Parts: sequence; C-alpha cells; structure tokens
Amino acid sequence: MLICILLSGRIKSYKYFEVLMNHIKHLHTVHLFISVNDELNEDNKLFYDEFKEKFKEFIKILKINKYSLPDNFINRNNDTISAGKLINTLSCFYNDKMAFLESEKYSNMHSIDYDVYLRFRTDIIVNSLPDFNNFNKNILYCVKTVNNFNLAITDNPNGEYKNDRRHCYGNILHHGKYVTGDIAFGSKSQMKIYCNCYEYILEQNIKNNFNYFICFEYNLTCYLHDINVDWCFFNYDYNYHLNRN
Repeated sequence: MLICILLSGRIKSYKYFEVLMNHIKHLHTVHLFISVNDELNEDNKLFYDEFKEKFKEFIKILKINKYSLPDNFINRNNDTISAGKLINTLSCFYNDKMAFLESEKYSNMHSIDYDVYLRFRTDIIVNSLPDFNNFNKNILYCVKTVNNFNLAITDNPNGEYKNDRRHCYGNILHHGKYVTGDIAFGSKSQMKIYCNCYEYILEQNIKNNFNYFICFEYNLTCYLHDINVDWCFFNYDYNYHLNRN
C-alpha cells in the first residue's frame, strides 16, 4: 500500500514513531510530508539534522516556518483562552493545511496516487497503523480519542461556568458533540476537507464578530459538523508520549 502521512505542528518526541516507521516500511511504501511551526537556528539545527537523517527514506517534504497570525487578525475571546493557546491552535490547523498542500503538489508533480492519506502525530505510542482495509473513500475517519469528552457550549458571548465545567461561547447546536482530533485518515478528497479547518476558523471568527472561541477540539468538531461531511470514528489503541511537551 502507498501511504501519505502528514505530520504537522511539532515533531519533538519521535522515539516511538521511529519504531513504527521502521516496522511498517517492510509492509508499505510511506511518504512523509511535514510542516513544522518553528524557526530554524543554531540551537535546533542538530535536532532537525538528526530527524532528517533518521527518516530520510520517508521524507519528501519538510517545511520549517514560524507561524504568525494573519494581518489584522483580531480575537476578543482572550478572557477564556490564553494568547499562547490561540496561536498554538491556529498554528496546528495552518500546518495541517500546509502539509496537505505540499503532498498535493508533490503527487501532482510526480503523477502519484496514494492509496490512503493519514494525518498523524509523532508524539504518540502505537504498535501499528490504523486498519485501512476496505475503508470507504467517501468517508473521513477520525480517531476515537484517548480522553473522549463532549463539547460544552453556551450562547452567552462571555462564556459560562456551570455544572462544574467551563462552557465556551458558540452555536449551541454543537453542545454535546463528540470531540475529534489527533489522528485521521481517508482518501485524498477527504483529507483535503479535514485539512481545511484553518480557513473555517478564520471565517467563523469574522462571522462571530471576532469573538469566536478558538481551541483545538472545539474547532475541529464544529467544522466537521457544520460542513456536513460524512465522517465516522474508528477505534485505535494509542497513547501519548509522556515527554511530548
């Protein structure tokens, strides 16, 4: 099977990912496309040189660029989310988008049709890839997360703390929806949808008078629900690397 793996955001903890890749290379052909939120300098050059050496047989593109907010970007929800988390969230989805665009550019240039696209993380512990056998190419598959919980939404623009839990401001139609994230797979068309959440967030922020709640699980869940894409959960035995931060 020819597999396109998209890595985005950060690649700091990759010990178990290296084990996985060395295992599956005997079973599949894998191309890695990576977009990282970082600034290459003397302090981290050795790290990236070692990373590229370890994964040289898989890497097709590795982009290292420091993410910055769009010009004239405004978000007034600073009382419920730190500036750091806001930038981290936007960076995550931005790099999802960039990793996919690089894979699309590469596949078009070399006339390659990947059997499956996998959005993945280096900072998780797994023994094998998800089961791609007989997956429906018209459905987007999102992992059932380790820490599964429901969204808590309020129509109060200032947010609310009730029932011992913080409720974020947004469309209350999303209240109680399941969270998606971490890992997803599907066909090229489905992964293109998945990796376009960044544009959705920017649009919703404007529509909500720059008061849109920007945070990982909330945004991805609302996005998939709002665009009415056919998606489903899949079970996958994984956990987080303890030193992933």
